[in-house]
Amino acid sequence: MGLFSIIIATRNRPRLFAEALASVLVQKGDSNEIIVVNDGSDDAHLGEYQDALNATRDQLSSIPCRSGRTATAKVMH
Repeated sequence: MGLFSIIIATRNRPRLFAEALASVLVQKGDSNEIIVVNDGSDDAHLGEYQDALNATRDQLSSIPCRSGRTATAKVMH
């Protein structure tokens, strides 16, 4: 199987994000890249996002304020 990227965009839904991330992690593939775009989640949720990411070597990259779908899509390019 070839190399591919998986992009997960999220905002203020850490539990759904954790479910999506767990689903991605059980997929077969050796060298897949996971890109997480956090579209300005409230500070109260950031710890929950980081907890979900602790299972991987990836770090959460955040857009500092709510920017909407268009800005999120630009980050994903």
